[in-house]
Amino acid sequence: MLYQKKEGDFIPAREYLYPLDAGGLVDILYQTPTKFLAVERGYNVVTGKNKIHVYESDLALATDVLGRSKIVSLEGIEMIKKSLLLDLKDVVAQMNPPKLDNIEGITLGPKLANGHDTLILVSDNNFNENQRTLFLFFEIVP
Repeated sequence: MLYQKKEGDFIPAREYLYPLDAGGLVDILYQTPTKFLAVERGYNVVTGKNKIHVYESDLALATDVLGRSKIVSLEGIEMIKKSLLLDLKDVVAQMNPPKLDNIEGITLGPKLANGHDTLILVSDNNFNENQRTLFLFFEIVP
């Protein structure tokens, strides 16, 4: 949902459907008025493993569904388009110990010497000794 400021308050301006893959949407990072990075996270209780994906998302062609009280069919509705940018299972082997935790935030970090941006993901330990606080840094290669 996108909001607009009106008379000192924020009210809904537009609403779009976002397709989930990994479980739940935990954070988004604005890029442009129609593009954002989205962090999705899920946990498998059987395997005890987290599934964490970062998607590049685009709502430019998505259908605004604000005001529709009930959507019973997706016919004629375009959802937000997204493409997988990062699956953290691809980097977990480089971690010590090799274990993903509950990533909860995303932000841009400082520019590198080569001019590339950095992307930072963060998790917290929930005051639980079996979890850990992590800051994961990635170079964004254009």
